[in-house]
Amino acid sequence: MQKFSIREAFKFGWETFKKYPVFLISVVLIMGIISYLPGMLNSSMTNNGQDYNPLVGIISLVAYVLQLIVSMGVIKIAITLARGGKPEWDDLYTQYPKFFNYFIASILYGLMVLVGLIVFVVPGIYLAIKFQMYSYLIVDKNLGPIEALKQSSIITKGSMWNLFLFGLTAVVVIIVGAMLFLVGLLIAAPVAMVAGGYVYNKLSK
Repeated sequence: MQKFSIREAFKFGWETFKKYPVFLISVVLIMGIISYLPGMLNSSMTNNGQDYNPLVGIISLVAYVLQLIVSMGVIKIAITLARGGKPEWDDLYTQYPKFFNYFIASILYGLMVLVGLIVFVVPGIYLAIKFQMYSYLIVDKNLGPIEALKQSSIITKGSMWNLFLFGLTAVVVIIVGAMLFLVGLLIAAPVAMVAGGYVYNKLSK
């Protein structure tokens, strides 16, 4: 049984973006800065002929931790918007108590998908879709790593094909946005983000 509509998910994402354009664009920019700053610093030092600087490694580690915390915040914002709530700036960092659960679950998820891809591509894709909602469940219900993965396998049951098409659509939307001189990405990324929260909210019911 189809538990959500891909069209409705992206329509909701677009309508929500129009309500909070500055907020959502700012969130995407913050994520981008945290993700690319360490690489930019390392590239700058390399171009200047400097050897590897340990400081870059420290900055990269700090940036990685911040990226995970902000990622949880983004998920919290997407879920809040999907449920008709108003997002707050505090949401970007207040999920930090769940960091280790999120970190461990991300490692387990990545290993499962990697093994599936190595064995044969299709199992990897299947596992990626089946367990993808673990991050939402950790943020939303404060579950542990194993329990979040188990619950993801339950709520995604019966929606695997629809989730695959949704993910494919999200990738296309983001690619098209990136092709529009990257400016479109500032719209496409938030729309896809909110659409993801909409899908989780439908499945979790």
